[in-house]
Amino acid sequence: MKKMLQSDMRERELMERMTTISEELEDLVRLSKHESVKREPAMVDDEVSALFRKSNRSGMALSKALLSIYRIMVVKNLVRGRFYASTYNTGKKLGLSVAVRSQREFVKVVRRFGFGSVRIVSFDVDNVVLRLRNTFTSQGVKHSKRPICYFEAGFFAGLLENVYRRKFDMKETACRAMKDPYCEFHAIQSAIGQKQTEAIHGYPLEVYSQESLKLLTSLAAHSIAAIENTMLFERTRKQVVTDSLTQIYNHRYFQTQLQTEFMRSLRHDQTLTVFMMDIDNFKNFNDRFGHPKGDEILKMVASAITDNIRQIDIAARYGGDEFAVILPQTDEKAAYIIAQRLQKKIADRKIMLDKRKVTMTISLGGVTVRPGALKKAKPSDIIDLADKALLTAKRKGKNNAILVTRS
Repeated sequence: MKKMLQSDMRERELMERMTTISEELEDLVRLSKHESVKREPAMVDDEVSALFRKSNRSGMALSKALLSIYRIMVVKNLVRGRFYASTYNTGKKLGLSVAVRSQREFVKVVRRFGFGSVRIVSFDVDNVVLRLRNTFTSQGVKHSKRPICYFEAGFFAGLLENVYRRKFDMKETACRAMKDPYCEFHAIQSAIGQKQTEAIHGYPLEVYSQESLKLLTSLAAHSIAAIENTMLFERTRKQVVTDSLTQIYNHRYFQTQLQTEFMRSLRHDQTLTVFMMDIDNFKNFNDRFGHPKGDEILKMVASAITDNIRQIDIAARYGGDEFAVILPQTDEKAAYIIAQRLQKKIADRKIMLDKRKVTMTISLGGVTVRPGALKKAKPSDIIDLADKALLTAKRKGKNNAILVTRS
């Protein structure tokens, strides 16, 4: 299960990245057509704003740790030219949450929020120009190809809206991350007609020719289709190798991985162990309580197995109420310990039926094949040996484990 969970995490990360790329490309298509891009506000923005409002009301010192966490998350993407709008808008929300009414209060708030001393070049309503020696976004960043202090720009814009009671947007014109001596911000009044996208990104769409926009739109559309196809392929591939009920690997994947582990053990001169397991009296249980309750038992057993094997081990539903586990690099002594642990953990998991707890047990058959025997065997031989050991265990009276070794 751990191995499967790790695979799921990789797949989930891939899906998240492709989804983000797909959304950005869709935005590019809309922007190239001069359409607006609308996003639902993130809940985290509201939560962070509430935290800052609470800090402002109570007079608590702003948590530098919070800003550091935010910075680590965002700066890398800003340097790469991503998340401009979301970073700017988050900063602006925070600025709007702070009550300021004058230039003096503006300076105090900037210092209190950890930005240091701000030099006000101009604070006229029609021409606000601010300079900062250091910003927490640009600190330590070198060789950026673009301004990156969008959080500060948004924050200042929010404060200015509170001071002047009118719409403002802020644009960074110089940045220490680009080796400028300071970060400089110019306020742009929305009322003048400046588009917010231009204020945030710094480049209006008009700088691109119509031919370039058509090419970008075409490339974006094709890229979206390719990403969606890749995501569909990943989902389909996962469905192909996963048992839909228990969410562990299926019989097909087990056979493929057994061949892989067999060849790996042979190549590296290592021992290989395989378990076959079956739930005791499962047919009688189904007949008495019904198949939905039987499905719960199957899921419980699958969970108990995957929770008690290593990351490199492979658990699968072999068929019906039968499960299989591949245990690479496992000798007979370790196999015995694992078999005992699996039987105990499954027996310990009680199921409530008819207002009473029911205990389920498994019979287990296993075979440990040492390197010398691997050279004379095939993967199908290993399955046959494990299956015969399982049959012997069941004939002995259920809840037994029979392990054999081939040298």
